[in-house]
Amino acid sequence: MHHPRPQLYAGLSIVCCSLLTTEVLFTRIFSVCLMHHFAFFAISIAMFGLGLGGVCAQVFYRRPGHEDEGLAQRLSSLALLLAVTSLLTPALLFNIRVLGFAVMAPGADVAMSLWLALVFVLSSLPFLCGGIITSLLFRDYSGHISGLYFADLIGASLGCLLAIALVEFLGAPTALLADAVLAGLGALCFLLAAPRRSPRRSALSAFVVASLAGLFVLNLRTPVFDIRYAKGIDRRPIDEFSGWNSISRVSVSRVLSDAKIRRISRDVWGVSGRFQGSYPPVRMITIDADAGTMLTRYDGDLGRVGFVRADPPSLVHRLKKAPRTLIIGAGGGKDVLSALSFGARHVTAVELNPIIVRDVMLDRYRDFSGGLYQDPRVRAVAREGRSFVSSSREKFDIIQLAFVDTSAATPGGAYILAENSLYTVEAFRRFLDHLEPGGILSVCWVDIPDLLGATRLVSLAVAALERSGAGDLGRNVAVVSNAARPEWVIRDVLVKKEPFTAQEQDALAGAARDLGFEATYLPRDREKAPSPSSRTYRDFIRLLINDPQARDSFYRTSDLDISPTTDDRPFFFYQIRPKDLLRSLWPERLPVFAGYTSGPFVLMRILIVGLVLAGLCCAVPFAALGRGRPETAARRGPILGLLAYFSCIGSGFMLVEIAMLQKLTLFLGAPLYSVAATLLSLLLSAGLGSLATRRFTSRPPLHYVTGAILGLLLVGAVYLAALPPLLGSLLGHPLPAKMLVAVLVLMPLGFLMGMPLPMAIRHMDKGLNDLVPWMWGVNGATSVLASILAIISAMNLGYSLTLAGGYGCYLLALLAARTAFR
Repeated sequence: MHHPRPQLYAGLSIVCCSLLTTEVLFTRIFSVCLMHHFAFFAISIAMFGLGLGGVCAQVFYRRPGHEDEGLAQRLSSLALLLAVTSLLTPALLFNIRVLGFAVMAPGADVAMSLWLALVFVLSSLPFLCGGIITSLLFRDYSGHISGLYFADLIGASLGCLLAIALVEFLGAPTALLADAVLAGLGALCFLLAAPRRSPRRSALSAFVVASLAGLFVLNLRTPVFDIRYAKGIDRRPIDEFSGWNSISRVSVSRVLSDAKIRRISRDVWGVSGRFQGSYPPVRMITIDADAGTMLTRYDGDLGRVGFVRADPPSLVHRLKKAPRTLIIGAGGGKDVLSALSFGARHVTAVELNPIIVRDVMLDRYRDFSGGLYQDPRVRAVAREGRSFVSSSREKFDIIQLAFVDTSAATPGGAYILAENSLYTVEAFRRFLDHLEPGGILSVCWVDIPDLLGATRLVSLAVAALERSGAGDLGRNVAVVSNAARPEWVIRDVLVKKEPFTAQEQDALAGAARDLGFEATYLPRDREKAPSPSSRTYRDFIRLLINDPQARDSFYRTSDLDISPTTDDRPFFFYQIRPKDLLRSLWPERLPVFAGYTSGPFVLMRILIVGLVLAGLCCAVPFAALGRGRPETAARRGPILGLLAYFSCIGSGFMLVEIAMLQKLTLFLGAPLYSVAATLLSLLLSAGLGSLATRRFTSRPPLHYVTGAILGLLLVGAVYLAALPPLLGSLLGHPLPAKMLVAVLVLMPLGFLMGMPLPMAIRHMDKGLNDLVPWMWGVNGATSVLASILAIISAMNLGYSLTLAGGYGCYLLALLAARTAFR
């Protein structure tokens, strides 16, 4: 058998690097232009394209034999097509006005559904090309699969880092152009592998790559390939500044009109309607063209920003004199101004996104904000809030989280948001542990028909106090509400490790009365019995806090899931009940449907697409076997075993990857670090595992497959038992140490996960290598299903069971191998 030329290895690695980079960049662009739910859409599109590419290679690309010198030229053409098609969907999204949420609304317009289908098809084209490229190489050189799969995975692992670096330094649009140039370089590598090259083809390839490079250079100077529309809004007349990083896109709007400032302040942030003072000029910092935080003009005179003393989050500052305050999700500094206006002696302002701290508050808008983050009483920290608290030895009189919501998806997808780790029982316990005696945790959110966020905060507070050993929970919680609009009720949930004093309750009641708010629950209300006909929210909250039996009943019977979220199931913004999951296919049948409950609508439809894809990938080539070689058709039993085997290892890899991604997001403190550590470590170590299988030749393949999978299951069992306490004990350590721990934890897992696929393809080299593209396609198609099921499983069952499900898939693969490797 001929050995693949080095240029083929290089071209494959470059193309796979480009594909992974494209996938990550698509998650960012979809989150900005559409909604965060669609970030997961990008992951499924990538796996769909790769799987379909394998099937297309099986059906349309017959094995030419190694004497055919056209393989390299064919791969070069496909890589060029990959480079060009990777720009089609972004060009469409950047320049067409469409509101991503409208696609998901009940009774959505047919044209909108067709538009979504167009996005799906166009987005899958580069991955389709990549799937064909890898399938053809794996088929024609199946005897060298260990090295080829190693090149594939090494390229993909480097793509993880490249995507993060490109979006940090260039922004997503320009990063996509750089990625297209990279794919063009892969095409040139393939072309160099051809023994004889056509001058015309070489000139055309060089021209395409040069044109892409020229567009990249032009975009660095004049952004011609950039976002115009995001979530249906033309951003050009609105944004006066924008910046990208791997967390989100941050933009700053122009100065808002006085009328708009008043409307937003009262209807969104909950500023009291009784406030009659003036508002200073305000800009809006917007994250992924959705969630916003106020940037207020401040000249050092706190009297000119009096409105910050009249909203629900300000209530906690009336209970402490000269406190040390920690504000998580400080954003544009509105809550920092509120703390200072009430006399805080020191404020630690923690903000997840460095762009907001570095580029907005400390640089471009430093004068506008009065140098607020350089005030000697203020310390600004660009870091994830939970991670900061865990690594800090400081204690505070007040810890505050007010509307901490970026609506920015991580590359993990739907409902895996940047702030997930803040709203869990374990997080609340950590916050309470960092309070001084008598200190107060204040968490403010909103109740709307499709998201009882503030109510879920109460359940979190109660669960955290119970686990902390608090006795009479009713003495340690207070809730104050403001109905900014009939359907938009803002609630401030205040929690202490000790009971609220009578003076503190009087202060809260008085402040609520003065501002026109409602003291929804104070500890002195806990003994008040509602009348038999009473159904007020006050009674509901009182029972939720004080009556464990009523609380459990609420959790079981409420339309939305308000039970406390945990680190294992941290989806605070997901409140659809498991019994309603299938009904999300028909949103009009759900108890409520709007923006926050629309994620399952997207997931379930992608699941249907995945089921159809997997069925077609298995059925169509299998039906054609009878028309192929008789000896192949006669081996339907082993082929069915191979189908099951490749399906199981593809599903297992994806389930394990997504579960570990989330577990390390909490441990490392930010999605950026989790993606880098998880994908880089798993893919790199899997590549090394593939390379190691070159030496496994002295015994039958089944022997080595059995050893690899049993070793994986053993490691998995140890991880399920030992990983949560290990990571929890190291949560407060410095980031470099935690990154090292994450890599060391993942390397054995990835090394073993990289072995089953190349060993199976090497086995197929003995008479079944014509079917390699098909099996590669099945592996990709079932990965689409697994990626969707991983998210659905995690949202409803938790990440530990999802991880266990991944190991279960490998166990099924071992059983299938008994038939596949006969």
